[in-house]
Amino acid sequence: MRDQSVRSNTVAAFLPPKASDAVRELATRGYVVAGGMGELKGKVVRVGLMGEIEPGDLEAVAAVLNKYAG
Repeated sequence: MRDQSVRSNTVAAFLPPKASDAVRELATRGYVVAGGMGELKGKVVRVGLMGEIEPGDLEAVAAVLNKYAG
């Protein structure tokens, strides 16, 4: 992202080739994530980094993102 003014320190964005599929699967597993907006709609997965996050949750989210990484 080139426009530094719209960055967030509390969100990580991932660019898997099948981002929409990853968002759907994560939602079915109970994780609240979001897809991209604007020109990134359907292209990225946004994951919030706030709150209590257990190592097992990180591993589960990473496994799904890796599954759709192509």
